[in-house]
Amino acid sequence: MTTFTTKNQSKKRYYRALIVAAILFILVAFIIISRQDESLIEIDGVELKGQIRISKNGGMVASYLGVPYSEAPLGPNRFEPPTFPQSSINATKTIEAFYQPIKCYQNQYDLSITEMKGLGDESKEDCLFLNIWTPVAQNQCEDCNETEIDFTKKPVMIFIHSGLFQFGGIGSPELDPSFLVAEKKIIVVTVQYRLGIFGFGPSESQSNDQQFRSLGLQDQAKALEWVNRNIERFGGDPQQVTLAGHGAGKIAILMLIIIKK
Repeated sequence: MTTFTTKNQSKKRYYRALIVAAILFILVAFIIISRQDESLIEIDGVELKGQIRISKNGGMVASYLGVPYSEAPLGPNRFEPPTFPQSSINATKTIEAFYQPIKCYQNQYDLSITEMKGLGDESKEDCLFLNIWTPVAQNQCEDCNETEIDFTKKPVMIFIHSGLFQFGGIGSPELDPSFLVAEKKIIVVTVQYRLGIFGFGPSESQSNDQQFRSLGLQDQAKALEWVNRNIERFGGDPQQVTLAGHGAGKIAILMLIIIKK
């Protein structure tokens, strides 16, 4: 009887120790995640607060997610060309660029306009955003306090997503370039633009214009202009910019080159 009781007590102590160890592991993991350092950049009276994290290959990367490059295409701006965000004069606005932007209104399942889906929480009209990733010097995060990105000028790659100009976005995990940024020491920018009838349909402002003007392509051009104006703040070189795309993104780049010429 005594032996059985002793064994039972030993099991209880073992399970208690196991539970305590699991709780400690969860707490440590939570502390590590919550202590991701932040990087602050000011552009036109707006403070962009990004996150610094470790990529899969061990390199340090600063990410700025959901950075607006245009005024929201809502109300009178709907079906109108994009315009740069108005700068804050009287007060500094802070954007916590920690989260992936919601994708633009789109048809998620097929190309039938009558079956337009995804018009709830998963997509919206206010969607003209960029994601920006930049490498961070290893010696800048000894204590993960007041870390800033390495501001030596680096080459920039701008990626335009695919989706037949009807669907897609920049929040997909497949478009996370952290590994590439840390490995090649480049800056990567991904661009979100209006899709479907919102980006590639006619509008009143376009009907009197003899030239065909796609709002989706104009969004992309405005994003390129924004990058040219501001990428130096992130340590990028505006003279070393490469455009990349997949599917419709490749076609968009070709069209932008033709329009530019």
